[in-house]
Amino acid sequence: MINGLVSALGGSDANVRRYACDALGKIVEKAVTMEVICALVNALRNSDADVRRNSCAALEKVSGQAATSTVVNGLVDALEDIDVGVSSKACEVLSIIGEKAATIEVINGLASALGVCNANVRRHACVALGKIVEKVTTMELIYALVNALRDSDADVGRYACVALGKISGQETTIGVINGVVNALADADVDVRANAYVALGKFSEKGAIIEVINGLVNALQDSNIDIKIGACKVLEKIGRKAVTIEVINELLNAREDDIFVGRSAAGKALGYIVQDVATVIVMNGLVNAAEDTNAVMKNGAFQLMGKMADTGYPNEVVNELLDAFAESEAGLIRLNSAASQNMDKKRFTDQVWNALLEASTDRQLQNYSDAEQQLEQILTAFPFFCNIQYDIITKSLCRIEAHWASNLF
Repeated sequence: MINGLVSALGGSDANVRRYACDALGKIVEKAVTMEVICALVNALRNSDADVRRNSCAALEKVSGQAATSTVVNGLVDALEDIDVGVSSKACEVLSIIGEKAATIEVINGLASALGVCNANVRRHACVALGKIVEKVTTMELIYALVNALRDSDADVGRYACVALGKISGQETTIGVINGVVNALADADVDVRANAYVALGKFSEKGAIIEVINGLVNALQDSNIDIKIGACKVLEKIGRKAVTIEVINELLNAREDDIFVGRSAAGKALGYIVQDVATVIVMNGLVNAAEDTNAVMKNGAFQLMGKMADTGYPNEVVNELLDAFAESEAGLIRLNSAASQNMDKKRFTDQVWNALLEASTDRQLQNYSDAEQQLEQILTAFPFFCNIQYDIITKSLCRIEAHWASNLF
């Protein structure tokens, strides 16, 4: 009977071919032979669309045994079928075969499906690749998914982001990361959301350097949405994102003409500095504090204020005093930042000495100026009143001695 049905697939009558294909689909699960499978593959090229659809449906039922080059190539060709039902069904069958046997042929076939005209086929391919990519990954597949991020169909871009997020850290290249970074500016909110998730997963899987480099480049992008997206990812990464390049680019981003861009950069910096106060962060902020740009300088000082509860190194205290002691408004800002953020118990002798060093290093002209400078420091930090009187006296004497030595 099977031989008769196979023969009928080559007949001239379209109805006969249709019924023969349908009948083969019903019995093929019980009697699978290579002759039957090859006949069904040949039927994918039949002139009748119903025959081609029924052939796809029949091959789906034997998907476990159908992972051969002949079947896969036939289904890949069917992806370009002018009949939407045929091309969609062919992609669906390829997806099922891929879940059971993720061969290179199947993966490449699905990757090629991302380039067909039918958006429904591209969607099915992305979803299927998202299920397969954790098992087997090829560079062709990765770049196909990166290209799919720019698909005109938002669902395709969304599913491509999800699939890329499942790729292991070892396979995550600069090209992949930059592709996902660019997706941060996609018009579709779900594509952007999935891009954030994908970048976060890349960093979790060990590709943190590549991710940070991609995000640093994104902070220089003229597209405000990419900048904002990069800020949000850096905010999520937190501690791992602490490099001088990141600090500097986020400080630069605070100069953006668009408020939402400045706000996103400031928020990301706030999360990073609150999460970890390292020498890298301090150095980045100290360098920024010397910048001639007022926005950069003020941003650095505000962030130093947030870091105050970790205890300032001497160079940071010096920078703060040099900048803020120039005006009464500056001292008010410094006092506010310190009083809100600094834990008094952790305000050590080291910090106190740094404040005094900052005063004596100014090459003061007379003792009264030194007293005034110390008064400014005490005004800036009201809780200094708890410091023992003899410490203040010794400090004044040290300033006086420094002044006297400069007279001769």
